[in-house]
Amino acid sequence: MYNAKSGGDIMENAMKTIKTHVDKIGADKVGYIGSVLLLIGVFLPAITVTLRGNSESESLWYAGQIAWFIIVPAILIAALIYLKKPTKFTFLFTGFCAGLIATFLIAQREVADLFVGDVSLRWGIGIYIMILGVIACLAYGLFGEEKKDA
Repeated sequence: MYNAKSGGDIMENAMKTIKTHVDKIGADKVGYIGSVLLLIGVFLPAITVTLRGNSESESLWYAGQIAWFIIVPAILIAALIYLKKPTKFTFLFTGFCAGLIATFLIAQREVADLFVGDVSLRWGIGIYIMILGVIACLAYGLFGEEKKDA
């Protein structure tokens, strides 16, 4: 007989597993790694456009001012980690980065739908690196410990 777990049980087990790994590595290290991944992802290829056999890749850095909307929050997240403040601001900055990345992915899909035939758009490694950075920063925000004022 099949014994299905509820969605709540699965989520609870997943959160316990993530917390175990974050505790083993150290929440601060996970947060710093997330910030660095966000910064690195900005400079790596985020999109690859192929037109009639010719491919061109672009990073967010060369896409214009959008890169600063990832760089500044990533630096602010690192500053919050240094100050031991995994507060709502960590979630705010991480959520901002996640929203911007999601908007970029949705816009890319919409642009791809406009073209028919010889044009294809693909996500680059930079997007995946930034997604990992967002996940790591969220883990820090969830499991990091705030500095207690004496």
